Amino acid sequence: MIYFMYVIFRWPIDSNFIAVVLMILGYSLNDTIVIYDRVREQRKLMGRKIDVGTVFNVSSTKTMRRTIMTSVTTLVAILTVYIVASIFNIASVKGFALPMMIGVISGCYSSLCIAGPLWVIWQTKKAQKKAAAKEFK
Repeated sequence: MIYFMYVIFRWPIDSNFIAVVLMILGYSLNDTIVIYDRVREQRKLMGRKIDVGTVFNVSSTKTMRRTIMTSVTTLVAILTVYIVASIFNIASVKGFALPMMIGVISGCYSSLCIAGPLWVIWQTKKAQKKAAAKEFK
């Protein structure tokens, strides 16, 4: 998302771009790890016989409020930085804060709506492959 934003607005890809991409990757990765950790905890509590989709739904529901509140808090802080940079006309800070806001929103979305379903698909395929291997023997 950040790359496309830079392309659409024709901003130069410079050190701000690298900083924003690294921060968003770290932020989104941390968020995804928190959700996967909750999945691991729920899997222990619910047992291995429960469908992985159900386990993920319960886990993501439990972490959704935390994820959204963390993203909103971060977004408010970055918006404040952007407003102050606009008032004092600091272009380099504005060039960092605006893509960062978009990145926080897309990072929150990817952690909640993309990473989980991919994990469920991966686990389902892995279980199907394991079952097929047992049948083949």
